Amino acid sequence: DEFIKDMHSDKNGMGVPLTSIEFFEPLGIGIAENLYGYPYNSNGAVVDKALIMAYAYEFTGDKEYLSNASEAVDYIFGRNGLDFSFVTGYGVNSVEYPVHQFWANSIDPYFPKAPSGVLVSGPSNTTPHIHYLDLLGINKYTTAPQKYYADCIEAYGTNDCSIQLNAPLTAFASFM
Repeated sequence: DEFIKDMHSDKNGMGVPLTSIEFFEPLGIGIAENLYGYPYNSNGAVVDKALIMAYAYEFTGDKEYLSNASEAVDYIFGRNGLDFSFVTGYGVNSVEYPVHQFWANSIDPYFPKAPSGVLVSGPSNTTPHIHYLDLLGINKYTTAPQKYYADCIEAYGTNDCSIQLNAPLTAFASFM
């Protein structure tokens, strides 16, 4: 019970069940350093924890679990530090360029755009793409772990999409 209650954190400013961690990362651009921030697939961790809290609500009837799960998914759909929905086609500002071999319209207009409903991996400072932006002084989102994000088909660390991300989101949507 305490494990599930600890998933909801007001310490990060958004009530998201995810905290920053420190990790060592070889960045692939001649840099290896200790980083502090969100790990790869941060949105997957948020949705997984929201689904666990939804099941906890179902088993216990405690409405706090349902409220916390709902807040976590609110973060995914745009109530976050970027005011950005990490699901294609949902919200005023939503992801447009997930990393995908077929939905590659931003590289070649012959290919289609991603359909609505695709969740991407989310903020992470583990991708070399983010660090290139830092080195060039272009990335204005370097102040908080929640803001290390680039909506770019080449930013695999923040914009990857997979069944491991989208299956829990579908399960949570079905639960709601």
